[in-house]
Amino acid sequence: MSVAQREIEIATKAGEPIRVMIVADPGFVGDKVRGIVEADPRLTLVAQVVDGVSAVSALRRQVIDAVVLDIGQTEAQIKVTLSRMFRLDPHLKVLMVGSLSFTNVKISMMGLMEGAAEFLVTPSSHSKRTEKDFTDGLTSVLMAFGRSTREVEGRHTTLHRDLPQPRPKRELSKPISLRPASTKAPQILAFGSSTGGPQALFSVLALLPSSLKLPVVITQHMPATFTALLAGHINKHSALPCAEGKHGEPLLPGHIYLAPGDHHMTVCKGPNGPEIAIDQSPPVNFCRPAVDPLFASLVDIYGGNILATMLTGMGADGLNGSRSIVEAGGTLIAQDEESSVVWGMPGAVAKDGICAAVLPLDEIAPFINQTLKQDW
Repeated sequence: MSVAQREIEIATKAGEPIRVMIVADPGFVGDKVRGIVEADPRLTLVAQVVDGVSAVSALRRQVIDAVVLDIGQTEAQIKVTLSRMFRLDPHLKVLMVGSLSFTNVKISMMGLMEGAAEFLVTPSSHSKRTEKDFTDGLTSVLMAFGRSTREVEGRHTTLHRDLPQPRPKRELSKPISLRPASTKAPQILAFGSSTGGPQALFSVLALLPSSLKLPVVITQHMPATFTALLAGHINKHSALPCAEGKHGEPLLPGHIYLAPGDHHMTVCKGPNGPEIAIDQSPPVNFCRPAVDPLFASLVDIYGGNILATMLTGMGADGLNGSRSIVEAGGTLIAQDEESSVVWGMPGAVAKDGICAAVLPLDEIAPFINQTLKQDW
């Protein structure tokens, strides 16, 4: 079963269709997304508008589980649209869609920084991405958003909201069991993330000190082109230098290495110590880059001297690699359900009972700093 099929099956257990709003000018993107939504009985289109003002008006009148935002506008227009929607509903789940171009990649990265959860590339005649890929991707993300939104106690059922109202506190999953943190001193930090990951990474990495004496490796599910821009944004938000990992590059303390899009990144033994390895072997868990190969490779080099963190994301990529880290004596922490955009990846490791801590996003960096026991 694919990630898309699994998310759809889980999300539709509640029965009621996921309520979707499309924010797009009439044309290719709006028509394509509308067709996909209307063809799927598990989704229902409750509004289709063309700008931020109309989107906010629709949010006031109707309960909306997920928003699809066409980024075929200027960066300023998209920023204003996101700002207005999030001002009304800070917990809104937004999926941006658009063609693959430098301008759109730049706008989508801005949108991710502003609070949007994911960006999906529309198919084109010269792209490897097919219509089915786009349909499956769109549907799985909307279902995951809907599942996250539905998991609240006493959710609004009225179709009219004249004033902004905070969403009720989410009814969280059953308590999970934790295991003690390792007594082994970490020699490397590792992160895995997907949907909602860029914002989560910014939040955590910005609080790591410039005096950090360990290398940092990250797998964020993202296509090629996007990861270079993401690395640049992390570079601006962090006290540590960040770049895409390069094949054969030695790991240096206090440096952040991001898996390049459409490539797996692992760590291997080089002539002068640990170094980066990049390859295009088949996708793992339907993902490339994938978290599992990175995490598993760290055990071969560092044994149990690893501190790994699983952040927000769909699916369960990283579970097997996390088990390997913990079995070797390493420490694993996960983002909690309430602060995650989608509690798929962190939820998988948390429910598996292999985490030393499951924390809100704003408590992850302090936990890491404390675990490292360094005098910053």
